[in-house]
Amino acid sequence: MHDPTSGETRIPLRLYSIDEPQGDADLVLSRVETEQLHARLAVFITSHDTPAHSCRRPVL
Repeated sequence: MHDPTSGETRIPLRLYSIDEPQGDADLVLSRVETEQLHARLAVFITSHDTPAHSCRRPVL
């Protein structure tokens, strides 16, 4: 969730320890940190040849 007033992005996380839920927390990023994370993820995703269906199961 993006806050247009502060420029922060809050990403809700569900924390686990060996498949046991431990709680919830927000990852709070500044606008610059959000842009840097987006750029790194884009490079990571485009640099791997692995098809999406072979990745580990998604965390819900």
